[in-house]
Amino acid sequence: MNKYEVEDEILTQQFSEKDEDDFENMFQSERKEEAEVDHVRKKQRCILDKYSNFKEPEKFLEKKISNLKEEKWEDENEEVASLKESENSFDMFNDEITNTLKRNKNDEEDNFMKSAGATDADYDDAEGYYRATIGEVIQLSSIKKHYKAMGIIGKGVFSTVLKCLSIDKEKDVIAMKLIRNNETMAKAAQNEFKILKLLQPHNSQENNHIVILCQNEPLDYRNHTLFLFEYLPHNLRQILRKFGSNVGLNLSAVRSYAKQLLRALQHLNRFKVIHADLKPDNILVSEDYSTLKICDFGSAFFSTDQSSFETTPYLISRFYRPPEVILGLDYDMKVDLWSVAVTLSELYTGHVLFPGSNNNDMIKKFMDLLGPFSHKLIKRHCITYQEKLNLTSYFDKETCEFRQSDIDIVTKQPILRIIPKITKPQKTILEFFFEENNLVGKERLYLTKFVDFLNQCLVLDPMKRISVNEALKQDFFSMKI
Repeated sequence: MNKYEVEDEILTQQFSEKDEDDFENMFQSERKEEAEVDHVRKKQRCILDKYSNFKEPEKFLEKKISNLKEEKWEDENEEVASLKESENSFDMFNDEITNTLKRNKNDEEDNFMKSAGATDADYDDAEGYYRATIGEVIQLSSIKKHYKAMGIIGKGVFSTVLKCLSIDKEKDVIAMKLIRNNETMAKAAQNEFKILKLLQPHNSQENNHIVILCQNEPLDYRNHTLFLFEYLPHNLRQILRKFGSNVGLNLSAVRSYAKQLLRALQHLNRFKVIHADLKPDNILVSEDYSTLKICDFGSAFFSTDQSSFETTPYLISRFYRPPEVILGLDYDMKVDLWSVAVTLSELYTGHVLFPGSNNNDMIKKFMDLLGPFSHKLIKRHCITYQEKLNLTSYFDKETCEFRQSDIDIVTKQPILRIIPKITKPQKTILEFFFEENNLVGKERLYLTKFVDFLNQCLVLDPMKRISVNEALKQDFFSMKI
């Protein structure tokens, strides 16, 4: 299973039919928490058994479990802490008692690891993630900087992201990304650094809507490749959950975000960079909610580097995956435009536009809303799947009929349904957007222009899809509100 299949499997687990519209359920599985606690107990017990002369082992063990739970819920508790701070004028960065307690707790655990002869590998979990401790000080000797870990703000397949406070003169808050301790991922991180450096603005006045990298050279900490970024407190997934859950954001906000995302794509196109994983989670938002910046270039590559192109139907997170990728066809920078358009639709409606449970279901949902694939695309797909990928194609090569995978309601066994060639979509994007919308007059016209823009971006054949520059010229952006 390659890295894209791993990501797809994780997405499948996170967005089941039961809770695909309830993103909060992703983070609140008690069984997962208990499994993590049990894993920590076992690992710490091994260390304690090996170094049995350590005093009060059970006391230390309970502290590690407490830290795990503290890390798990730190992100959710930050919002509550922020409200208390505004009400009581409490400065979390300058509270000496709190800082002293955290410092003592961290020092005690760190001293134990050192006394036990711990190596860098002992700071990793079984999967190679860095085991961050709230309040620990991360010392980067190569740049003479010290950062205090304030909480985990993100954890993906390839890395952990911490919110950190500089304890040097600057007192800046930054985002620290620690790549998993894995040789393959470390090499990928070098490519990510190269792309990020290339995309950085030339001066402080320039905003290309790409997250700012706060380092001039690759950094390493305890065998983890490390990135320092400007800290932006939100991402679009959180914004949508907070202000537009199930209903979406107003169209003016969507247009503002759309302009910024398209300008970011222009910047990527200028350097021939394909992001290859654009989705609400990878689009950061400023504290005042006005500015967007794209982050997480772990899957990015240059369109001119043919060695980086991998024909895989699992590139890009599934809900934001364009049809050419699923069909195994050649792809270019327009895959990012598709992902942006799907994201913008989700921002407006509050719902995923194509919530397919797998690639087969994604194709069915494409055709339901966008109409049939051309015979040309289907035949190219069949050839690639059969001859290059050694997979069963989703269409019959001769009749172009769709092979829909399904589950029998009675037997619960997988079955295959042959769907005759679709001649028209079940529902157009325009109908999809207007079915529960009573807008009239200028507001209705404004929404129509937005749908026209989406229709131009969401063309099944990538050769007929508009470019980023053409997208910015659409009436949706020039029309006065």
